[in-house]
Amino acid sequence: MLSSGPALAQGNSKIVRIVVPFAAGGVQDLLARALSTEFGLALGQTVIIDNKPGADGTVGTGFVARAAPDSGAMVLAAASHNIAGSLYTRLSYDP
Repeated sequence: MLSSGPALAQGNSKIVRIVVPFAAGGVQDLLARALSTEFGLALGQTVIIDNKPGADGTVGTGFVARAAPDSGAMVLAAASHNIAGSLYTRLSYDP
């Protein structure tokens, strides 16, 4: 799921960061890179992909959850995020 709400609220001076909570070269990374060019053109902003793998995607998701509301950061989540709350007793975010 690609959440674009925070990015759409940004002015043209911000960089939009799509955090992929999985390793580079995987399905989510390739999808994010395929979407980033058109997404950037539509927003008129620079879009970068930031891979933050670890703990089945919870490391990158926690990074975005802690980001400032106006940071332009969003996460490209996978289906595994739906069950993260059941798999881990402590998460750095509320799924």
